[in-house]
Amino acid sequence: RSVAAQLRQKLVEERCDILLVQEPYLFQKKVSGYGLTARVVQGGDVSWAAIVVLNRDLVVTRIDALCNSHMVCAEIGSVFGVFYVVSLYCQPSLDFERFMADLEKVVDTLGTKDLLVAMDANAKSPAWGGDILDDAGLLLEDLVFSRNLVVMNELGSLPTFSTVHGESYIDVTLSSCSFSRVVSNWTVREGWSTSDHRCITFTCGRMGYRKVRVESGRFSIGIPFINILIIGLMTSVWLVLGV
Repeated sequence: RSVAAQLRQKLVEERCDILLVQEPYLFQKKVSGYGLTARVVQGGDVSWAAIVVLNRDLVVTRIDALCNSHMVCAEIGSVFGVFYVVSLYCQPSLDFERFMADLEKVVDTLGTKDLLVAMDANAKSPAWGGDILDDAGLLLEDLVFSRNLVVMNELGSLPTFSTVHGESYIDVTLSSCSFSRVVSNWTVREGWSTSDHRCITFTCGRMGYRKVRVESGRFSIGIPFINILIIGLMTSVWLVLGV
């Protein structure tokens, strides 16, 4: 709960549009802490992942067939078109192959559609940071390459996970080939919360557009950018800045 509270001011300052959350705070089986106007997509009564949409101009549709306790998928309609987002938590105590099967189902179902995946993978590979390759990382690598996905993590960035016992790169952002061209400014944020997982932010927007602020504090109509935050509340969080 405290992590969500810490982020509220940052969400306002950064004008965050979408949050992709793993291990969210639940109150009476509902993802909570983001305000009454936030639209939340969660997996069920026990939800280990969530999508929180703060921008009221975005159209959000839950894809029921691609949601479960650890993964949620939603269609996002914006001024520059439709794309799909996934928030996925790979729980270390469960079989990793289960999560790969779920993610594979998403990719195969959506086909060539624009897709963005934010995951607390609990998997290690030099493909997204560090110099360690473990069994889970190898399985995720295989899926990425076989399905022609793009790893959006910036090599050389801060580790996404940090505790007194050490740091590692276990949070992964993936996109379809087509959508990778409009994702920019992927950044690991230091000091945004006290979570063990650092927040990750990036911007989605069509090439050739400029981001212009108007007096109301909103982006000008027809100048589409989406700001996304990835957050691991108990563990990880991702923020989308500007859709």
